Amino acid sequence: MAKFLILKTGALGDLSFLLPAVDQIRKRDPQARITWIVGNTYAALLRKHPGIQQVITVNEKNLFHKSIFLRCYEALKLWLHLDSRYDQIWIGHRTLSALLLLRLRVFGKIYQLTRAPSPLLSFFRNEVMIPPLSTQEGLGFKKLTEKALQCSITLPDWQEADTSWIPSYCGLQPQESHRPAIVIHVGGGANQKTEFELKKWPHWGHFLRELARTTSDDIILVGAPNEQDEIQRIFATLESPNTQDTKNIKDTQLLIQKRLISQVGKTSILELLSLLKSAKFFIGVDSGPLHWADSFGIPSIGIYGPTSSISWGLLGKKSRVLFHSVPCSPCYRDNGIFPICSFHHRCMTDLSPKAVMDLFVNSMLSLKE
Repeated sequence: MAKFLILKTGALGDLSFLLPAVDQIRKRDPQARITWIVGNTYAALLRKHPGIQQVITVNEKNLFHKSIFLRCYEALKLWLHLDSRYDQIWIGHRTLSALLLLRLRVFGKIYQLTRAPSPLLSFFRNEVMIPPLSTQEGLGFKKLTEKALQCSITLPDWQEADTSWIPSYCGLQPQESHRPAIVIHVGGGANQKTEFELKKWPHWGHFLRELARTTSDDIILVGAPNEQDEIQRIFATLESPNTQDTKNIKDTQLLIQKRLISQVGKTSILELLSLLKSAKFFIGVDSGPLHWADSFGIPSIGIYGPTSSISWGLLGKKSRVLFHSVPCSPCYRDNGIFPICSFHHRCMTDLSPKAVMDLFVNSMLSLKE
């Protein structure tokens, strides 16, 4: 029985990029035992996955804390749960600390994504080089999987991972008919280190008002608990239309009263994914919900600005990315740091609601063809 150890603590979108590897391991070795080290936020989700035999949780806040004492304390707790040897150890983080965390405790062949070759560290790991802003993250993990398993994986095989363990409906939709809805993520996403303010698109209120006039579908808003303030701002915009157009006001009132429902901060991770899986269409910024919807094959529109549509783009045939090209974008360089914006957030503020609506309409038309 081959033993695999995978270290990928989060975030939600990153898990969607790497989880297809579980299917590939078990396809080649049905008896393999897979252990996954994950942050406590997503442990309950991975425990639902039938292909993962053991889930070990870590407190990410401690693991990434500035205090050396807290980091060492969390590492020691983790080490107590690990076996001494694994056939293969996969590290889904590019940092030296992630390598040391396991190399100092367990034996086995280590495979790790890297931004650049390291002649010294290559003695302690098998490197899979993915230069910054060059390859979609999921395809980077596909490359790591191919090297570790010594095989070639087609893109359809990688994308069509088993998601039967995630229910397709979780009872959150507003209509008794359970008809599919348009799901929208209105926040910017976050991880244990920071909230991604620069990812936020400021025109959701105006877009939703126009969407009410374009479609009769139900609309469900999703997001994390810390994004509820964003919802309040959006509803304030909707309730105060800057127009005397009677039809526009009527459509907006109908949208708020009957067709618009907020599930922001109200769902578990599994409920969120269940809702995404049953969606008719998804629209959101570069964040976890977008990438899960794309992995489910849901037609999606990804709104990009500070992050690269190459590194974190969409692979689904029915998905599209949209960005307003400015010289400073993308400013995030896959180094964990979002720089302070000195250009009035133009990559997002200058991306108009009309541009998103036009792409949505065109996408819906192409789906009917």
